[in-house]
Amino acid sequence: NYYQYQVVEDLRWQTADWEIKGSGQLSYEDYPVQINEIYGSETLYRTLMDLSLEVEHRLFKGLKGFGKVEYQRAISNEGLKAGDYKGTIVSGGIRWEF
Repeated sequence: NYYQYQVVEDLRWQTADWEIKGSGQLSYEDYPVQINEIYGSETLYRTLMDLSLEVEHRLFKGLKGFGKVEYQRAISNEGLKAGDYKGTIVSGGIRWEF
C-alpha cells in the first residue's frame, strides 16, 4: 500500500517523414505502512524521474528507422536499501509496416 503523485508531460513533433517524441515524468511515492529503519518512525518515500526522447525517420514507404534514449532515476530516504538507482537505456532499429 502506498500513495503515488505524478506529473507527466509528453511532446510530439511530426512531418511526413519524421517523428520526434519526448516525455518526462516525475513521481513521488509515500509508503505509510513501511516504517523507515534508519530514521525511526519516519515514513518511507521515493522520488522517481523518467525522461525519454525518440526519433523516427521514414526510409521507404513501409520502412522506418528509429533511435530512443531513456534516463531513469530513483531516490529514497533509505538509499540503496529502498531501491535508489539511475540508468540509461539506448535502443534503435528498423520498423517495417505492411
